Amino acid sequence: MELSQEEFESIIADDSKRIVGDIAWRKDPDHRGAFAFAVPVDNAAGRLLRATGWVHLPGRRLSYSLILQATRIAGLDYGKTLRHRNLDGTRIVGDHTQHWLAEANRAEARPLPVGMPDWDDLVAAWRRFCAEVGIVHVGRMRPVDTEAVDR
Repeated sequence: MELSQEEFESIIADDSKRIVGDIAWRKDPDHRGAFAFAVPVDNAAGRLLRATGWVHLPGRRLSYSLILQATRIAGLDYGKTLRHRNLDGTRIVGDHTQHWLAEANRAEARPLPVGMPDWDDLVAAWRRFCAEVGIVHVGRMRPVDTEAVDR
């Protein structure tokens, strides 16, 4: 997808981005111990945006994403084994954020900012992700049904 840096910055700066309603984690049928959600992100520009979340409890991994059409333009990723190589050759290993870089035509990784919550505080990490990408969530995030992990 072609997305200029200016377009990305305008999406992030757009303060009309809203998610209205509660978010419920659903069991991921393809990964034992994992849960996911996907919700539309309303916005005044009418862009096809959605936010997604994925958590794998046994693997201690968490990911939140802002998706434009079918392309991830921003993300928050937790997991000690995650590896990302940026266009300039730098490697980011472990927890990181991702933001669109038009020059690379993809999201580039950056180390987590200071003060990020731990991976297992799903609500606090979600709130921080929403703040980073400028989403207002009017509702609550329901807890993961940890009893469903083994079902």
